[in-house]
Amino acid sequence: MRILSVPDINRIRRRHHDSVERSMTGMLGLGCALFMSLMLVISSVSVTLLYLNLTRDLPSVELIPSLLDPPRGILLQPTTFYDRTGKYEIFKIENPAIEERRFLDLDETQPNNLPKHLVSATIAVVEPDYWESQGFSLSTFDLSMKDTITQRLVADLLFWQEKAGLRRDLRERFLSAQLKTQFGPEKVLTWYLNNASYGRLAYGAEAAAQVYFGKPAAELNLAEAAVLTAVAEAPSLNPIDAPEAARERGNEVIHTMLGQGLISTEQAEAAFETDLQFQSPVESPDKLAPAFVRLVVDSLGEQFDLQHIERGGLQVITTLDYDIQSQATCASQTLLNRLDDPSAQVQAIQDECQAARLLPSILNGSNIPLRELGANVVVLDPDTGEILAMIGEILHTEKLPVKPKQDSGKVGRMKQKIIYI
Repeated sequence: MRILSVPDINRIRRRHHDSVERSMTGMLGLGCALFMSLMLVISSVSVTLLYLNLTRDLPSVELIPSLLDPPRGILLQPTTFYDRTGKYEIFKIENPAIEERRFLDLDETQPNNLPKHLVSATIAVVEPDYWESQGFSLSTFDLSMKDTITQRLVADLLFWQEKAGLRRDLRERFLSAQLKTQFGPEKVLTWYLNNASYGRLAYGAEAAAQVYFGKPAAELNLAEAAVLTAVAEAPSLNPIDAPEAARERGNEVIHTMLGQGLISTEQAEAAFETDLQFQSPVESPDKLAPAFVRLVVDSLGEQFDLQHIERGGLQVITTLDYDIQSQATCASQTLLNRLDDPSAQVQAIQDECQAARLLPSILNGSNIPLRELGANVVVLDPDTGEILAMIGEILHTEKLPVKPKQDSGKVGRMKQKIIYI
C-alpha cells in the first residue's frame, strides 16, 4: 500500500478540479449552442409565420392593368346605375364637365400624353427621389411623412377595403416594391396620374384639366399644371370650391420646382404672372329618380367606401322599374300643376303620361297659389318588398323626364353588384 504525500494529494485535487471545470465548460458550451440553435429555429419559424401572415390573401399587382389600361380598363368608365332590366340608364356618377375618361401616356410622342410640367411637379411635391426609390419608404410609418407615389396607387386600388394598421402598412410596402420592380417607374407614374383624385369627381389628369380649365391635359401650361398638382394633395382646395387657395398652393408648387432646379427662374416668374382662368362648374342633368339614387348609393356605402364608388368601374342593376318610375313622376307633376292651375298645360302632360288620365279632377278654389307643394311616392312590389319607383320632393315647376335611348347591349362584364332594396 502506497502512502500519498501532500504534493501528490494536491496534484490529484488539481487534476480533479480541472476535469470538473472542463466538464462544466463543455456542458455550458453545449447548452449555449443548443440555446442558440433553438433561438435560430424559433426566429426562422417566426419570420416564416410573419411572412405567411402578411402575404395571405394578398391582392395581385396584375389587377392594376385591368383597372386602368385602355381600352378595357374598368375605372375608365364611371359608376352607372341601371333599371331592373339593365336597358335603361338611370344615372352616372361623374362630373358633367367631363366629356369622356381618357387614359394619358407618359410618352410625349403619343397624341394623348401627360404634360411634362405636371409630371415634374407631381414628382417634386410627392416624391423627389422617385426615379431612385424602391417604391416604398419605411420613414412613412411616421404619420407626418407622405406615402410614395407607388404606395398611394397600391393603397387606392388594392387595399381600399382593408382596415388601416401596421399589417396593412407592411402589406402595402411589400406590393409597392413588387409593383415598381415588375412594371417599372414609368408605368407606375402613368397609372398614378391617370388615377389620382383631383376633387369634384375628377379622377386622373385629363378629367381634372377638363373640369377646372376646360381643355385637354396636354395643353396645360406650367401654372395650370402646378395648380392641379396642389389639388391632388388636397382635393377639397380646388379651383371651383377654393379658387384663391388653389392659386396660392399652385405658387407653392412652382417654388418647390424652382428650388429643386426643375424649372428656371424665368419660367417660374412667367408662371407667377400667368392669369389663371378657372372654369365655372357645370350643372348636372336632371336625374330620373334622384331620391332612389341617393338610397342606392347609401346602400352601396355599406359595402364600398364613397370614394371607391365615385372613382368608377361599377355597374349597378337596381330594382327600379323604368316605366313605373316615369309614369309615377309625370302623374305627380300633373297633380301638382292642377293644384296650382287646373287649366294650365294639363292636356300636354296627359299626352305624354297615361297615368295622369287616372287622376281625379281637382279644383283649387283658393286665390292663394299653391307653389310650395311637393309629392312623395314609393311603389313597392308586395311580394318581395323591392322598390319599383320612388319620388321625393318633386316641385310642379320641374320638367318631365326625357326617355333615354334604349341600350340594346348587355350591361357588360364590369357589373359588380345587383342591389335589391
